[in-house]
Amino acid sequence: MRLQYFAVLAVVVCIFGVFTTYYVTVTNASNAKLQELLEVQTLSLRRIAELETAVDRTLSVSEELSNRLVAARHISLGPFKTQERPGTDHRAPTPAMPSPPASPIMEKGLVNPKANSKMTTADVLHDVLRNLAQVRIPAIQNATPRGCQLPEVRPTTPRVKWIQPQEPTTMFLSRLVSSGVQLYSSGIAMQPAVRQPPVCYSAGKLLVEKVQWKAWWAPGSISPAETPNFVVVFRDVWVKGGWVLECNRAFTAGGCYQSEGDLKPISNPKHFEKGFVLGDGWAHGYFHWTQEHLPRLAIMYDHLQADTTIKIMAPMANFAISYIVDVLGFNRSRIIGHAGEYHFGTAFYSTPMLCGHALLQPLLLLRQVVFKRLGLYHTFSENPDDAISVPLVLFPLRNDTRQPQNHDAIVAELRKSFPEVRFWEQNFRGWTARRQIEAFNRADIVVGAHGANLANMVYMKFNTTIVEFVPGRTGNPCYYGMAIRLGLDYRMVVLADKVQGQVNTVPTSEVVRHVREALARWRQRSSRG
Repeated sequence: MRLQYFAVLAVVVCIFGVFTTYYVTVTNASNAKLQELLEVQTLSLRRIAELETAVDRTLSVSEELSNRLVAARHISLGPFKTQERPGTDHRAPTPAMPSPPASPIMEKGLVNPKANSKMTTADVLHDVLRNLAQVRIPAIQNATPRGCQLPEVRPTTPRVKWIQPQEPTTMFLSRLVSSGVQLYSSGIAMQPAVRQPPVCYSAGKLLVEKVQWKAWWAPGSISPAETPNFVVVFRDVWVKGGWVLECNRAFTAGGCYQSEGDLKPISNPKHFEKGFVLGDGWAHGYFHWTQEHLPRLAIMYDHLQADTTIKIMAPMANFAISYIVDVLGFNRSRIIGHAGEYHFGTAFYSTPMLCGHALLQPLLLLRQVVFKRLGLYHTFSENPDDAISVPLVLFPLRNDTRQPQNHDAIVAELRKSFPEVRFWEQNFRGWTARRQIEAFNRADIVVGAHGANLANMVYMKFNTTIVEFVPGRTGNPCYYGMAIRLGLDYRMVVLADKVQGQVNTVPTSEVVRHVREALARWRQRSSRG
């Protein structure tokens, strides 16, 4: 009997020990999990604090840029001047990479992207504005004949093209110089700069499909270096689709249309004594024309004005002709279709642009030409009409699915929230280039979906605001890059793929918030006069 009692007691003790061990194990695991959650919460709070600090820093940089641009409005933005730098002879071919002019960016030694102290795009913009008079190329001579025959285009034809985005512009220019072309150059050798993230970003999934776009969107990413502006002068060459064929070599037009299969054989070229090479297979699109090709024309503007015998290649679309004739003042008879086949006695070829991104110096030259001809203003305080106490919010509309389905609700809420503000909704299709440029230059805030309807933001005044509805999966950052280069207050709202059963909508409250903050910036700017 006693043995049975002890046996039962032993079993009870064992069971108690097992349960005790299990309880202790579970308790320890729970404590560990709790500790892990607390650590995650601490890290999250720390991350939130870091983001708040980053936002404050970004706003501070934006305000600093605003002050610099206001101060820079009297610098090199007046009448055009053909100006040679001392010690530089532009009348002879450049045998090697040209030395850049003295530049605060170069002198400060802040151009190394790996350095702790990085040059920002605000610094670069300010420095180019200071040196804009040195960007123009004062003199160009005709080239000597090369004695080529009509080249046969084969897959093995050497192609001198800009390998984007892996190759810096400086490397491309070095390869051009080493190829023995006659090249003239002027301007600033711009080093890589740090681009700031969007000033204000609305939450949403931005699942971009292309690796290079992800790199552009990343906060603190690096803008590519830029060469000084240059013009190559060819003699006795053939041109097709923006490509220049010289003997057994082909030179790309840059932009987005430079794959190996884009260069086609030439069969029946039309001869002109002189021609300016412009355009490629995408130049028929409004955005690509205004951002990738027009800035190239600005580099040659003085020389095209001086020599009326130079033909100008361009798309034969109404908007391109309107730009060249109405805005830039060239005679319609000088335009020849960019898709044609030509033989030029002398051909002029200026700095090619990035795919989807204009380089800063040609972009500022284009603004300078257009603003002078149309009587527009670079800054808010230059225009006495801006003393009007009512800001203007412009909605450039689209006819396709990129236009948010809840656009009408957005505008109605904005009108209700800000009754004192002027709102202008406009589809600019069919408008002349001049009227579109003037509309964007008058606007204080532009709100619109991603696309060519925003292309004329390049003519907005410094420190005005752009609110872009960015597609979640095809988030091309071309307008972000342009805004950062030009000192605009950029704000991004992700266009939702599907929200509460509706496709292509944006949160109305977010748009209202962005406009409210932009109006606060406008009032602050207006109060400074």
